[in-house]
Amino acid sequence: MGRDVTSVVQFMRAVLAPELWAREVLVPPVSFREEIFTGRRPLRIGYYTYNGCMHPVPAVERGVLMAKSALEGLGHTVVPFDVKPFALEAFSEHFIPMLMADNGTCYDELMRYDNSCELMGSFYNICKMPYWLRWIFAKLAKFEEFQLAFAEDWKKLRLDALICPGMPTAALMAGTDKKMLSCSSYTAIWNVLNYPAGIVPVTQVTSADVAKTMDPTCYPAETKTEQMMRDDARGSEGLPITVQVAGLPYTEEMVLRVMAELEGAIKSK
Repeated sequence: MGRDVTSVVQFMRAVLAPELWAREVLVPPVSFREEIFTGRRPLRIGYYTYNGCMHPVPAVERGVLMAKSALEGLGHTVVPFDVKPFALEAFSEHFIPMLMADNGTCYDELMRYDNSCELMGSFYNICKMPYWLRWIFAKLAKFEEFQLAFAEDWKKLRLDALICPGMPTAALMAGTDKKMLSCSSYTAIWNVLNYPAGIVPVTQVTSADVAKTMDPTCYPAETKTEQMMRDDARGSEGLPITVQVAGLPYTEEMVLRVMAELEGAIKSK
């Protein structure tokens, strides 16, 4: 995490260095590739606003479309990417079973003395599910097949990177987040695929965004989660809206390039 993209780039340059490999033999010796980060060739970038799990509020959709327009203004080609066949499977059949794999051991020390984050408490409770219930969820045999199918769709479109919502809503009110676990489906897919991803602020919630969210003809709020998102949007004017940038494994430099160019384009407006 950083205050801006430049901070993240500086961090990556520092850790992807020979000094780290000399100290930690299990870290792959991968250098930061400046030629990719500073490259100037036009890119082919995918985008989507809806992942098939829940509809983002109008402010979030507007943010992605703003990012799309900004990247096109820089000379890049931005094409639709259909993530819907993958997002729900990533969240329900792979992400949740992975959280349960060690029976919550990884969270024991973290959560024992810290209950400040109710959403993490929800994750912890899921991890502590009994084995018989975990078995019902677990379908990990299909995991490699899932990864290959996603990569095949990516390669068919010849994508260098992809932009999408980071979350389907702006920051949630305190206490609401524990009820919104499924909102993480927008980020969970990249955890499951092990693709690098980062977020860039692109706009803020406006009164027009809130009005559209409350209007059922603009935002129907068909599910319980979408209804909670709609109700939570009241008074959200001024909250930041971010766009997520993702890339293939080991293309952190490409992700950072798109993030940096997008941040610069947004700030220049």
